[in-house]
Amino acid sequence: PMIDSPAYRQFEQCLFENDAYDFPYAFTFNLDATANLNFDEQVINPTLTNQYLTQLNVNAVTQVIRVYDTISLQVQSGTQSQQILVIQELAYTGWEVWIDGDRQPIEIFAKLNAVQLPMDGQVHEVVFLYRPPLFIFGAIISLLTGLFCMGYLLRLDRLVGKSSSNDYPISL
Repeated sequence: PMIDSPAYRQFEQCLFENDAYDFPYAFTFNLDATANLNFDEQVINPTLTNQYLTQLNVNAVTQVIRVYDTISLQVQSGTQSQQILVIQELAYTGWEVWIDGDRQPIEIFAKLNAVQLPMDGQVHEVVFLYRPPLFIFGAIISLLTGLFCMGYLLRLDRLVGKSSSNDYPISL
Protein backbone atom coordinates (compact mmCIF):
# COMPACT_ATOMS: atom_id res chain seq x y z
CA PRO A 1 0.00 0.00 0.00
CA MET A 2 1.05 3.58 -0.64
CA ILE A 3 1.35 5.15 2.80
CA ASP A 4 0.11 8.64 1.84
CA SER A 5 -2.95 7.43 -0.08
CA PRO A 6 -6.42 8.08 1.38
CA ALA A 7 -8.12 5.43 3.46
CA TYR A 8 -10.60 3.09 1.83
CA ARG A 9 -13.38 1.98 4.19
CA GLN A 10 -11.46 3.51 7.11
CA PHE A 11 -8.76 0.83 7.30
CA GLU A 12 -7.35 -0.01 3.86
CA GLN A 13 -5.25 2.22 1.65
CA CYS A 14 -6.85 3.41 -1.58
CA LEU A 15 -3.71 3.17 -3.76
CA PHE A 16 -1.30 0.27 -4.10
CA GLU A 17 1.99 -0.14 -5.92
CA ASN A 18 3.80 -3.27 -7.03
CA ASP A 19 7.29 -2.89 -8.45
CA ALA A 20 7.28 -6.48 -9.74
CA TYR A 21 3.96 -6.01 -11.56
CA ASP A 22 4.79 -5.97 -15.26
CA PHE A 23 1.44 -6.63 -16.95
CA PRO A 24 0.46 -4.38 -19.85
CA TYR A 25 -2.58 -2.11 -19.80
CA ALA A 26 -4.43 -4.40 -22.24
CA PHE A 27 -3.75 -8.09 -22.83
CA THR A 28 -5.32 -11.31 -24.07
CA PHE A 29 -5.15 -14.88 -22.79
CA ASN A 30 -6.65 -18.22 -23.79
CA LEU A 31 -9.76 -19.20 -21.87
CA ASP A 32 -8.61 -22.85 -21.90
CA ALA A 33 -5.58 -21.85 -19.80
CA THR A 34 -7.86 -20.96 -16.87
CA ALA A 35 -9.27 -24.50 -16.55
CA ASN A 36 -6.49 -25.61 -14.19
CA LEU A 37 -6.40 -22.44 -12.10
CA ASN A 38 -8.09 -22.13 -8.73
CA PHE A 39 -10.06 -18.89 -8.70
CA ASP A 40 -11.43 -17.57 -5.44
CA GLU A 41 -14.59 -15.57 -6.14
CA GLN A 42 -14.58 -14.03 -2.66
CA VAL A 43 -11.50 -11.86 -3.21
CA ILE A 44 -12.20 -8.60 -1.37
CA ASN A 45 -8.75 -7.35 -0.42
CA PRO A 46 -7.47 -4.97 -3.16
CA THR A 47 -3.91 -6.29 -2.78
CA LEU A 48 -5.13 -9.65 -4.10
CA THR A 49 -7.11 -8.29 -7.07
CA ASN A 50 -4.58 -9.39 -9.69
CA GLN A 51 -3.16 -12.41 -7.91
CA TYR A 52 -4.33 -14.74 -10.70
CA LEU A 53 -2.75 -12.84 -13.55
CA THR A 54 0.69 -14.13 -12.63
CA GLN A 55 -0.56 -17.68 -13.29
CA LEU A 56 -1.59 -16.89 -16.89
CA ASN A 57 0.39 -16.70 -20.11
CA VAL A 58 -0.74 -13.31 -21.45
CA ASN A 59 -0.17 -11.56 -24.78
CA ALA A 60 0.21 -7.78 -24.64
CA VAL A 61 -2.02 -5.62 -26.85
CA THR A 62 0.04 -2.70 -28.12
CA GLN A 63 -2.51 -1.05 -30.43
CA VAL A 64 -4.29 0.95 -27.69
CA ILE A 65 -5.68 4.49 -27.80
CA ARG A 66 -7.05 5.83 -24.52
CA VAL A 67 -8.91 9.15 -24.45
CA TYR A 68 -10.56 9.94 -21.10
CA ASP A 69 -13.58 7.60 -21.07
CA THR A 70 -13.00 5.77 -24.36
CA ILE A 71 -10.48 3.00 -24.97
CA SER A 72 -9.97 1.77 -28.51
CA LEU A 73 -7.92 -1.35 -29.31
CA GLN A 74 -6.96 -3.38 -32.33
CA VAL A 75 -6.46 -7.04 -31.50
CA GLN A 76 -6.05 -10.26 -33.46
CA SER A 77 -8.28 -13.08 -32.31
CA GLY A 78 -7.30 -16.72 -32.27
CA THR A 79 -8.78 -19.67 -34.14
CA GLN A 80 -7.81 -22.60 -31.91
CA SER A 81 -9.23 -21.52 -28.55
CA GLN A 82 -11.42 -18.79 -27.09
CA GLN A 83 -9.45 -15.64 -26.23
CA ILE A 84 -10.34 -13.10 -23.58
CA LEU A 85 -9.33 -9.44 -23.93
CA VAL A 86 -8.74 -7.65 -20.62
CA ILE A 87 -8.15 -3.95 -19.97
CA GLN A 88 -6.87 -2.78 -16.62
CA GLU A 89 -9.87 -0.67 -15.67
CA LEU A 90 -12.00 -1.61 -12.69
CA ALA A 91 -15.37 -3.02 -13.76
CA TYR A 92 -17.64 -0.26 -12.49
CA THR A 93 -21.26 -0.01 -13.62
CA GLY A 94 -21.44 2.00 -16.82
CA TRP A 95 -18.76 0.29 -18.95
CA GLU A 96 -19.88 -0.80 -22.42
CA VAL A 97 -17.93 -2.64 -25.14
CA TRP A 98 -18.25 -2.94 -28.92
CA ILE A 99 -16.40 -5.32 -31.23
CA ASP A 100 -16.38 -4.12 -34.85
CA GLY A 101 -19.42 -1.92 -34.10
CA ASP A 102 -21.50 -4.67 -32.47
CA ARG A 103 -22.25 -4.30 -28.77
CA GLN A 104 -21.02 -7.21 -26.65
CA PRO A 105 -21.59 -8.18 -23.01
CA ILE A 106 -18.91 -7.11 -20.52
CA GLU A 107 -17.14 -9.92 -18.70
CA ILE A 108 -15.40 -9.36 -15.36
CA PHE A 109 -12.05 -10.99 -14.73
CA ALA A 110 -10.24 -10.30 -11.43
CA LYS A 111 -12.34 -7.11 -11.01
CA LEU A 112 -11.21 -5.88 -14.47
CA ASN A 113 -13.18 -5.34 -17.68
CA ALA A 114 -12.93 -8.18 -20.18
CA VAL A 115 -14.64 -9.39 -23.33
CA GLN A 116 -14.60 -12.63 -25.33
CA LEU A 117 -13.16 -12.24 -28.82
CA PRO A 118 -14.64 -14.00 -31.87
CA MET A 119 -12.74 -17.14 -32.93
CA ASP A 120 -12.01 -16.19 -36.53
CA GLY A 121 -8.32 -15.22 -36.57
CA GLN A 122 -9.06 -11.71 -37.83
CA VAL A 123 -8.02 -8.29 -36.57
CA HIS A 124 -10.87 -6.66 -34.65
CA GLU A 125 -11.47 -3.13 -33.44
CA VAL A 126 -12.65 -3.19 -29.83
CA VAL A 127 -13.97 -0.05 -28.14
CA PHE A 128 -14.63 0.23 -24.40
CA LEU A 129 -16.72 3.25 -23.36
CA TYR A 130 -17.51 4.45 -19.86
CA ARG A 131 -20.91 6.09 -19.41
CA PRO A 132 -21.66 6.56 -15.72
CA PRO A 133 -25.45 6.40 -15.28
CA LEU A 134 -25.62 8.75 -12.28
CA PHE A 135 -23.60 11.42 -14.09
CA ILE A 136 -26.13 11.57 -16.92
CA PHE A 137 -29.04 11.56 -14.45
CA GLY A 138 -27.41 14.42 -12.49
CA ALA A 139 -26.80 16.40 -15.68
CA ILE A 140 -30.47 16.11 -16.66
CA ILE A 141 -31.58 17.30 -13.20
CA SER A 142 -29.15 20.24 -13.36
CA LEU A 143 -30.36 21.23 -16.83
CA LEU A 144 -34.03 21.11 -15.80
CA THR A 145 -33.31 23.13 -12.65
CA GLY A 146 -31.43 25.76 -14.66
CA LEU A 147 -34.27 26.07 -17.18
CA PHE A 148 -36.84 26.38 -14.39
CA CYS A 149 -34.83 29.12 -12.67
CA MET A 150 -34.35 31.08 -15.90
CA GLY A 151 -38.06 30.82 -16.67
CA TYR A 152 -38.97 31.96 -13.19
CA LEU A 153 -36.64 34.96 -13.33
CA LEU A 154 -37.81 36.04 -16.79
CA ARG A 155 -41.48 35.97 -15.73
CA LEU A 156 -40.87 37.61 -12.33
CA ASP A 157 -42.16 41.03 -13.48
CA ARG A 158 -45.54 39.50 -14.36
CA LEU A 159 -45.91 37.92 -10.93
CA VAL A 160 -44.94 40.99 -8.90
CA GLY A 161 -46.59 43.56 -11.16
CA LYS A 162 -45.29 46.96 -12.19
CA SER A 163 -45.51 49.86 -9.75
CA SER A 164 -46.54 53.35 -10.79
CA SER A 165 -46.64 56.71 -9.03
CA ASN A 166 -50.40 56.32 -8.35
CA ASP A 167 -49.79 53.36 -6.08
CA TYR A 168 -48.37 55.50 -3.27
CA PRO A 169 -50.89 56.94 -0.77
CA ILE A 170 -48.87 60.12 -0.09
CA SER A 171 -47.93 62.48 -2.87
CA LEU A 172 -45.74 65.52 -2.59
